Amino acid sequence: MNLERVIPEILKQNEEIHLFRDDDILSIAQMALCEAIELNKAVEEAFLTDDLTSVASEAADCLYVIVRLFNLLGIDEKAIEMKIKRNMLKYYGFDSKEQAISEWKLNGGDHRYFEEIDKFSD
Repeated sequence: MNLERVIPEILKQNEEIHLFRDDDILSIAQMALCEAIELNKAVEEAFLTDDLTSVASEAADCLYVIVRLFNLLGIDEKAIEMKIKRNMLKYYGFDSKEQAISEWKLNGGDHRYFEEIDKFSD
């Protein structure tokens, strides 16, 4: 998947389609929720039919809406980079998500993680 190619296309299309210009942050967030629910249903159906067509379509809808939301909020790739680093610290070396989450919370959780990042960014 080449996100560097498709993201500008999504953003350009959102400028060109006048129906999309009036969407606000809340309406786009609600779209993301609706698309995620549709993706979940498509995945459940795919287990029964072995047809991934709807899964691909709904997953693309989710990505499309999230790109729109990131753009409207001014969130860039640094947010994803921070998430990747956080996930390594939070989950690496554990045998279960529950265990990793429990340890993460015991050690201060996201609050402590973001405080530490702020210390080094000054």
